[in-house]
Amino acid sequence: MTREFFITNDMIRLSSRQSPTTCPVGLALKAEGVEVHEVGYNFISCAYLGREFLIPLPSACFEFLRRHDSGESVEPISFSITFLEEAPRPLPARFAPKPMPKAPPLPVHHGVHPFVATALSTLKRIVKKSPVTVSAAETVHCN
Repeated sequence: MTREFFITNDMIRLSSRQSPTTCPVGLALKAEGVEVHEVGYNFISCAYLGREFLIPLPSACFEFLRRHDSGESVEPISFSITFLEEAPRPLPARFAPKPMPKAPPLPVHHGVHPFVATALSTLKRIVKKSPVTVSAAETVHCN
C-alpha cells in the first residue's frame, strides 16, 4: 500500500533540526497515524497498522532534510512511501544462520580453575607421548 504524505509550513515551523523523530518528515508521518521511531538521512524506522517497518528514505526527503538541518529555508513538499502488505518471506535455507557447534566439556578438577584444568590435561597428554627417563637421583627428564 502506497501512502502520500505532506510536509506543511506549520510542520516546518514546529519541527526540530537534526531530530530523529520531530523533523518535518517525522511530523508528516505522525500526522497520518504512523508511529515514528527514527528518521535518518537513509531510512525511516516506524510502525504502521500494527507492523514494524524499515523504509528507505525517499530521495525528495533526503535533500529536504539536508537543507532543513543545515538551516537553509525549505518549502513544503509531498512524498510517497510504500508499506509492504505481505508478510516477509523466510530466508532460503542456504542463508539461514548455522547453529554454533557445542564446545567440548572441560575436565572437572576440584579446586582448580577450568582453564588451568585444561592446560593440565593437555600437559598430561604430552607427557604420555614423550619418552621419559628417570636418573639415579630420581630426576625426571623428558627427551
